[in-house]
Amino acid sequence: VVGAGHVEGIKKHLRKKESITPLDKIPAGSAWTKRIAYAVPLIFLGIICYGFVHHKSVELTLSMLAYWFVINGALSALGALLALAHPITIISAFVAAPITSLNPTIGAGIVAGLVEAKIKEPRVKDFHELKEITTFGGFYKNRVTRILLVASFANLGSAIGTFVALPYLLSLV
Repeated sequence: VVGAGHVEGIKKHLRKKESITPLDKIPAGSAWTKRIAYAVPLIFLGIICYGFVHHKSVELTLSMLAYWFVINGALSALGALLALAHPITIISAFVAAPITSLNPTIGAGIVAGLVEAKIKEPRVKDFHELKEITTFGGFYKNRVTRILLVASFANLGSAIGTFVALPYLLSLV
């Protein structure tokens, strides 16, 4: 049953020949995206090398590495904590973040998500109940979505940590 006012519009859309083939293809990634992903490790190494060569100080270099580790790790761990991750997952996010931030092929969230999935394995029931999640709190109760929250928040924390730590390290040199 269609109202009289809609009939003309429906006929017009039915006469149109639209193709969905462009929707079937995944667009190629931008070369700039890849360059930016590799820029972070290069900038980090550049800052560390500059600090070492310019100041001729092993202490400065070690303190810069420590700041990188603590800032990046703490913010990633905070993200995992906000997702109510298991304590072992929070520790793994802390340890993984400073390392994975320098590797554009893997993120701290992937590590944290895998650890969380291993510790709190999703049940079949969790997959069946996905469509019944209607509140934000429901994401925390379901093991599948909890893993996604842990991965997302740990990644977000690591990204924020990277963009907080780099300028801070630059200010030290």
